[in-house]
Amino acid sequence: MVIAAAKVFTARRPLVPKKKNWSVYILRCADDTLYTGISNNVEKRIAAHNSGKGARYIIPARRPAALDYVEEGFDVGGALKREHAIKKSGRAAKEKLIAACGKKGKNGGQGFRGKKKGL
Repeated sequence: MVIAAAKVFTARRPLVPKKKNWSVYILRCADDTLYTGISNNVEKRIAAHNSGKGARYIIPARRPAALDYVEEGFDVGGALKREHAIKKSGRAAKEKLIAACGKKGKNGGQGFRGKKKGL
């Protein structure tokens, strides 16, 4: 006698919309280098960078780092893709992006806030 195996059904999780609270940012360090990163709380992340608990790139000689540019409204995957695109571009393209948002001088503003296409 052969007993058929029972099919196992698992409950599907309901689809949850992706949270679009991630931002891509560019910091200008004290030595005038640019650092690009992502965060879901940019102000807290900048404080972490400047306290030495952020990325290894921002060593004491490069502090303080100031916000030059922000793009908001991404899900985490979109933010990672945008960060990669910005990091792949050269310094001139990053400076152009910062200048396009109305940035005035070194460490002198908050940069662009909002979703921006291009680069």
